[in-house]
Amino acid sequence: MDLVYARAMPMRTPMLWSETLMNSVMKSNVPNPKPTNPSTSSVSLQERGMTDSFYEFTLPFFSDPILLEEYTNAPGVIRTGKLIESLDSLTRNLDFVRSI
Repeated sequence: MDLVYARAMPMRTPMLWSETLMNSVMKSNVPNPKPTNPSTSSVSLQERGMTDSFYEFTLPFFSDPILLEEYTNAPGVIRTGKLIESLDSLTRNLDFVRSI
């Protein structure tokens, strides 16, 4: 075995990462902080309905040929991966707006 390679690329232990984490926590003997209960905190939350997070956007494929080119592949079929990327971006924006 090449010792230089062994030092640069250490071998993983056969133990699961979760077991390693639990063992390191147990060895440290640090007490876990008590989780705070959000219902007893002093932050007042507003009641929100479903309409507060409603959002609608339109992809104008007919009027924007550049957008149509971006969302279709060579045979002219909608690129579902690109569409899901856009939906993922939309959900991140909604999550941010909802958290404010």
